[in-house]
Amino acid sequence: MNKFYFNVLQRSRSFIERISYRTYGISAEDLEKIKKFKEEKEKISNDPNRSAKILKDEFSRYKKGVFRPPEPKVPKYSEYVVIGGGIMGSSIAYAMKNRAPDSFEVMVIERDPKYTRSSSALSVGGIRQQFSLEENVKLSLYSADFLRNVKQHLSVLDDDPPDIQFQPQGYLFLASEAGVDQMIKSHKIQRELDAKIELLKPVHLNQKFPWLNVDGIELGSYEVSTSSGNIVKSEKPQPLAVIVSKHLLSE
Repeated sequence: MNKFYFNVLQRSRSFIERISYRTYGISAEDLEKIKKFKEEKEKISNDPNRSAKILKDEFSRYKKGVFRPPEPKVPKYSEYVVIGGGIMGSSIAYAMKNRAPDSFEVMVIERDPKYTRSSSALSVGGIRQQFSLEENVKLSLYSADFLRNVKQHLSVLDDDPPDIQFQPQGYLFLASEAGVDQMIKSHKIQRELDAKIELLKPVHLNQKFPWLNVDGIELGSYEVSTSSGNIVKSEKPQPLAVIVSKHLLSE
């Protein structure tokens, strides 16, 4: 190949690469950084003395009395980053990877990885479809179906099937005179989406719940189906976010 055609080929490649950078929204400078990072990572991984260096470093710490397990390093680069690994963040990451398992990387960042103080672990864990927005009703119906089949969706090889202890025991909302119109309006939306919810007047509420004081109550919205209830707290709680995280790590 003569010098002229070689230069033309090089310029063509450069032009195509610039187009590719624009297509993916990544500048040439950023892509070079990514390439350099991957090369350095590969170089470290392929180092034949890597294990010996790690052992030497750990033994040195042990001799100095400051030995502790090395903390996991956060990757410097990921195509998608989800901030917050609670039930919302973990569910988003799960849905993304489940839809296209090998198409991209997703990193979830959570400041409380044991979920000891997160709202996902401390909440009541109620599940219902009594919402006034169509989108919320649809999301809740989908979530309830997912939870009923959670063992199928989130089982991990060589691990016990997840048990979130979901108890489908119904959900009851009560309205005073001021809230009746809104409850009826919301009920119409819920029924159109096939949510199993019925409206009960005080007399019917008393029949179904004899212990309930209905003074000042004009209407009740009662949902009794396998799609409503709550997640029972156990002595060794395993928040759904933790189960989802384990599933993501197994991918």
